[in-house]
Order: sequence, then structure tokens, then C-alpha cells
Amino acid sequence: MSIIRADRLTDKAGTGAPLFPNGISVVGLTSLSNVVAGITTFTSDVSIGGTLTYEDVTNIDSVGLITARSGVRVTAGGVVVTAGVSTFAALTATTYSGDGSGLTGMASTDKVSTATLNVSGISTFAGSIVSDATAMGANSVNCSIGNFFTKTISGATTFTFDSVPTGVYSFTLEVVLNGSNAITWPAAVKWNADTAPAITDGKTQLFMFVTHNGGTRWRGSALVDYVN
Repeated sequence: MSIIRADRLTDKAGTGAPLFPNGISVVGLTSLSNVVAGITTFTSDVSIGGTLTYEDVTNIDSVGLITARSGVRVTAGGVVVTAGVSTFAALTATTYSGDGSGLTGMASTDKVSTATLNVSGISTFAGSIVSDATAMGANSVNCSIGNFFTKTISGATTFTFDSVPTGVYSFTLEVVLNGSNAITWPAAVKWNADTAPAITDGKTQLFMFVTHNGGTRWRGSALVDYVN
């Protein structure tokens, strides 16, 4: 085996790079910069059996297609696309960020989980809209967390309606009377004939309220005296 020791290799004329018509094999290379000191042009395929690591590269400028056979890992900085995305054969992620204005074709089995869903325009729901009942600890109806509330009272009680959404909003309040039928409602509640319904202690009551102006005025109705 022969060894050539040289700092620079040129072609025979001394004006260009040497040619390696049968290829070149580099053993024990620790850094690509050990070989590529300037601009290097490969006119045929380059095959790398191990891992290619070149931390000095800050940009890759490709005029053709870049194909990654086993995925692309971005550890910092994110991915910025300025020319648009044509198609994705498959795209899987745990989260997406952005306004979602370009999302289309969501399957009927998909679910959207969010604390608040704001829809601009007309929305059509093929199935039922289900909301869990919220058991109240205090006497404040927190309108931001649901549409059905339950409360058991044993003494005189004053209810308040708080965190009312803007626009049209309604809720139902189920009250179990267990020791008192004295309820004071917010002044913004207006009943039929301007009179709160008569209720009986020891019974269960259903009160329904609706507002279209963020709680400035409520319309109230009731179904009273169910058996507990």
C-alpha cells in the first residue's frame, strides 16, 4: 500500500481540481471540512455509509428535490415555508398551532377538544350537543363553564350569575329544596308577569334562563315542585 503526503492536489496543468474516475474512499474521516476546504462539485452520486455530520453548514440551498427517507428531525428554530405546501402524503402531530383557517376535510370521527369554541357564521351539528351537569359549591352560577347546574339549598339563598358570555346564552339550574324555599334572584331576571314562581320546600325545581345581551337582562321560566 502506498501513502501520498500532500497539502494540495491539483490537475496536471495545476489550474483545476484532480479527477477521480474510479471514485474516492475516505477512511477515518472525523470532519467533512478536512476534505472540503473550498467548493467541491460531485458529478455523480455520493454514497455515505455512516452518518454525515457537518455542523458548519447553516443553510442548504437545493435547486431540486430533497428526499429524506427516514424522516426529518428539527430540534430548534421550527420549519418556515414561504412558497406554500402542495401536498402531504401523511401528516401526524400531537398539536397544531395557528388560526386553523386552512383546515379542511376533518373526518366525521374526529373530535375537537377545547374549553371555548367560537364559531363565526352558521354552524350545523349532525348529532347532539352534550354538556355535563355542574354541581355548584357556592351560590354563583359560573356561566363560562357550562349550561346545566345543580344546587341543594337548606336555607335562604341568593344566587348570582357571573362570567356571562356575550351574545345569546342560556342555562338550566336544578335546585333541590331541603330546608328552605327562600331564593333571591338577580335583579336582571324577569319572570312571566314579573313574578317569581312559587316553590315548595322538599321539592326539586328546574329554572331556565336566557339572555341575548351578556346578562344585562335575563328571561326566566320554571318547572316547579318535582318529587325529590
